[in-house]
Amino acid sequence: TASQAAEAAAAGSLSTSGLSFDSDLEKAFPTKPVEVQPQQRYSYRMNDNTYMGRQVEPEEETPPAPAAPEDEYTEEQAKIKDYARNYFAVNAGGLSASLKINLLKDIEAGELIKEVGGAGVTFGAQYQRRLTDRLWLGGVLNIGLIPQNITEASPQLQIKTTGQIIDFDILFGFYLNPKSKTRLYLLGGGGLSSVNIDKNAVRLTDPGGPNEGWVPLESQSAKSSGFGALFGAGIERSVMDINLALELRGQYNSLSRDFEGSRKINYYALLKAGWFF
Repeated sequence: TASQAAEAAAAGSLSTSGLSFDSDLEKAFPTKPVEVQPQQRYSYRMNDNTYMGRQVEPEEETPPAPAAPEDEYTEEQAKIKDYARNYFAVNAGGLSASLKINLLKDIEAGELIKEVGGAGVTFGAQYQRRLTDRLWLGGVLNIGLIPQNITEASPQLQIKTTGQIIDFDILFGFYLNPKSKTRLYLLGGGGLSSVNIDKNAVRLTDPGGPNEGWVPLESQSAKSSGFGALFGAGIERSVMDINLALELRGQYNSLSRDFEGSRKINYYALLKAGWFF
C-alpha cells in the first residue's frame, strides 16, 4: 500500500515475501558511466569555391593597412624649413693651426723661433635669419683650443705652451638647393679674430747640487687680435626635427709681429646640428 511504501522508504529498505532490497543499488552493483565521445565537425573548402558540395561565395580578404607615405615627414619638415625665419645651430670638431712664436721673448735674452699649434678641438654656435629663400644672415662664435706643447729650450729651461683662438664673425649662408631634404650651402663673412699663446717656463736651479730642482718662472703670452675673414662650404640633411651638417671652414687672421712667419689661415672641420624656427 502507499502507507507501507512510505514507511519502507523512511526505513531505508522494503521487505516483501521475505526478500530485502537495499535502496542504494549503485553501491551494491557499481556501474560504469557511458563515455560519450565529443563529435567534431570539419568543413572542407575546395579551390572551386564549393563547401560540402555546394557553391559558395568566396570570403572577402581584409585589405592590408595602407602604408604611411614615405615622404610624409619630408613634407612636414619642408613646411617648417620653408616658412621658418630663424636658424640656430651648435657645432664641434677639429682645427688645424700653425703658429710661430719666439719662445724666449720676455723670458730671457735670446731667440728661439718655434712652431706651436697643430691639431686641436673647437666648438661654437651660430644664429642666422632668413633674408630670401636662399640667403641667410647672422653671426657665429667659435672657440678653438690649441694643444699643449712642451719645448726644451736648454738643459736648464723648459717651456710649455697652450693657447686659444676665438673668432666672432658676421656670417652669410647661401643655399644652392633650399627646397631639397639634402642641401648644399656656401659660407662667407668676416669679423674679429683673437689668438693667444701662453708660455709657462720652468728653470732647473743648482744642477747637480744639493738644491737642484725646477722653479717656475713668470708666465708670458703672445697675443694678436685683428680683422678676420671666414669662408667655407657644407652639406646639410634633415633628420626628424634636426638638421645635421658636415662643414669645412677656413679662417683668415691678420696676425701681429709676435706671430711673424705664421700661417694666417686656420682650417676647421665641423659637425653641426641645427634647428629652423
